[in-house]
Amino acid sequence: MIGVSCELKNSVHLYCAWHKSKNFKKQFLYLNKNKSQKSLYTTITNLPYIDKISRFEDIYKEIISNKELSKESVTYLKSNYKYKEKWAKCFHMSFFTCGTFTTQRMESFHAQISVKLSLTSTLQEVLEFFVSFENKTTDHIEEEKDTILPKNISKGYEQVRLLQKLRELVHPYIYEKIKKQYHDGLNYSVEDVIKEKKW
Repeated sequence: MIGVSCELKNSVHLYCAWHKSKNFKKQFLYLNKNKSQKSLYTTITNLPYIDKISRFEDIYKEIISNKELSKESVTYLKSNYKYKEKWAKCFHMSFFTCGTFTTQRMESFHAQISVKLSLTSTLQEVLEFFVSFENKTTDHIEEEKDTILPKNISKGYEQVRLLQKLRELVHPYIYEKIKKQYHDGLNYSVEDVIKEKKW
């Protein structure tokens, strides 16, 4: 579960998209065993990551009407659809999340802690673990920056005073995510929400 909030009293509790996709993989594993149904399996397991509501709704309708799905599977999808606002990325876009839609990073960190540290670990071992983890994370962030926003575009926002201030307050990775959202906010496209609607 992911909690998104500016103030605690206004917290919004969302479900991890990665976990929801994993649940779909278990539920629809039978589709993955048949070559002709693999495409449908992939479409279903990718539902949590769709970032446009209209596209999500269209794909959901196509899935539900697919004759290859069992009645149990259709019922399962419909029950999950009732609380789609909790797990589908497209419904999270109105919340400031720094681009975070899963708890995967944190759980990966917990897994590493449980392997490397125990109740008998010395203070030195604990310190060495956190230093090593921080170094690896920093290296990974540097590698990932270009995939968030290419350098030639990213550099253009370095003089924006709002972003300069935010850079002092947040982690470098979060800063890159914010910069990407700032970029997307200035470079938006207008699309019809309702198909074939004449405005």
